[in-house]
Amino acid sequence: KLVFVIDLRDFWRKHRKKILVTTTCLGSGLLIYKLYNAHTRNLADLERELANERHNDELIKAQMKAHFETIQMIADTTTLPHALHHLSSRIVEEINVSSVMEKLSRGKGTLVPSEKLHLWSELKILSFTRMVVTLWSVTMLSLYIRVQVNILGRHLYIDTARGLASSHLLEELDLIDREDEQKFLTSADYLATNSMPSLISHVKSAVKEVLKGKQLKDVLTTRTLEETVIRILGLFMSTGSPHHWIDYLMMPQDTTTDVSSSDATVTKFHLLITETREVLTSNEFTDVVEIALKSCTVALVEEMETQPGLATGIQLAKLLPQIEKTVPEISAVPDKNRFLQLIRDLPQAVMATNNGDVLMLEAAPEASKPWASAANAEVIDALPYIDDDYGNPLIKAEVDRLVEEEMRRSSRKPADFLKELPPLPKFDFENCPVLGKEYERVRAGKPPVRIDFESRYKVELPPASKKNDDAAWKQYLQKNQRSLQQKMIELENLEMMSKQGPELWRQNNHRLEVFLTRMQKLAQEQNEEIEKVNRERKYHQQTTAYELNALSQEWRQLCVKNMEIQSACVVLETKIDAFKKEAAERGWNLEEKLESVKPLQPQ
Repeated sequence: KLVFVIDLRDFWRKHRKKILVTTTCLGSGLLIYKLYNAHTRNLADLERELANERHNDELIKAQMKAHFETIQMIADTTTLPHALHHLSSRIVEEINVSSVMEKLSRGKGTLVPSEKLHLWSELKILSFTRMVVTLWSVTMLSLYIRVQVNILGRHLYIDTARGLASSHLLEELDLIDREDEQKFLTSADYLATNSMPSLISHVKSAVKEVLKGKQLKDVLTTRTLEETVIRILGLFMSTGSPHHWIDYLMMPQDTTTDVSSSDATVTKFHLLITETREVLTSNEFTDVVEIALKSCTVALVEEMETQPGLATGIQLAKLLPQIEKTVPEISAVPDKNRFLQLIRDLPQAVMATNNGDVLMLEAAPEASKPWASAANAEVIDALPYIDDDYGNPLIKAEVDRLVEEEMRRSSRKPADFLKELPPLPKFDFENCPVLGKEYERVRAGKPPVRIDFESRYKVELPPASKKNDDAAWKQYLQKNQRSLQQKMIELENLEMMSKQGPELWRQNNHRLEVFLTRMQKLAQEQNEEIEKVNRERKYHQQTTAYELNALSQEWRQLCVKNMEIQSACVVLETKIDAFKKEAAERGWNLEEKLESVKPLQPQ
């Protein structure tokens, strides 16, 4: 044993430095492995946590979607049909057109002209009043219920987001209960129950003002009828204080609370009503109302245009029965109501938040135009509706520089922007060469050809060499007689034109007005398509902003973690370099020792 101890001591004296260096390297390697293994476990734990959070988010989103669809189903199947039925009944009760028509029917041959004229004037006012009131009420009621549904869905999202801070179970959240939802949705009956007499009175005043100069014998066309209805609606909406029409849809704020209810219920219901009023008073909702009313007015005129006479013009007295036939179509059941379907298809159902943000619920984007070239299109990744960094002057200057550089590098020049569109038609005037020559003359900038009236109406005489020739005189006499007869025919044509021409010109002007109306309608549809595209872009960008913000936040967290890992790696590399430097100073050959060391196997 003594010999073994002496040999071990001698071995320690000879190889002490090598043993220390080897032990240090092995310890450092073991430390690095332990750190790497701990970091790997942390990453795995983080990935599991993220996966669990995503799963919980998907579960909550699914439950929120199901709850929101339930609210939408209640609104479409219960609230809206009931409100429409109640509304139409109230309008019929308040505007009794049938009694006036019965008086006219019973008084044939017995009424004096003044009484008959008075009844017809009253029928005119009542018919237009009933039509405008029904159109406005159905449009506003549909939009109001859509706003209610959106606000309920938004509160569901906010309550769920607040509850996630303490629990992932949706059932434990303090959501709006069914009683509050039903109470809030049934508030749509306020228009028919409380506001109908006042609404009819104000609309009737606007109808009297617009129809003041129109007689029962005046001829109305589709265009004039559409302009008349739009004028009545515009006068009604603009009379009084701004947003005065909201008082017809909603109860005053001081009557929204119920003393018999609990404080929480009162606060929640009052919050819903207050937020609804904020949405209705927003500029975005005002734009939606204007578009919806105009679209429904156009649909109403198109519905009446199917009846005979209106397309070419009809007297106002004959138009009143057609109005009475069309009005029930406006307040028909939702499944068969063309106007409600038109409002549903509008891409402008607005929901405003308390901080002023506006969320747009829109229709699906349409397919691209057939002439759009997707292969050569350049990808534009700008998000103008959610990117607010452009307000910074430094960022604005940098963006402007990048835009100018992109325009210089772009393969498409301003002259090429219209090449993908269909070519313009060419006017060759094959059926009218005279008009073609005149078109080319005007296009070339040449002056018009002067008409020689003197030679055209001058009486021709025989030449001096034939003044004594009877045959020559007879020949020129016959020629002048033919010219005189031609002038008499032209005078007769002018007289016929003076008698029949005005009516022909009126018919031609009517055709031109119909054509102009069609062109204006096409232009309006194109403008609405442009507005629709802009609103769709706004909707998709705003709905995508939440996902982008979440991804940006996750990216920032991963960047911070990567920086921490890189910092730890730099610290370890610094320590390893220090150990290598110390070993070199002591003359130790670490590479030879490291080659003989077996790598550690992960456990």
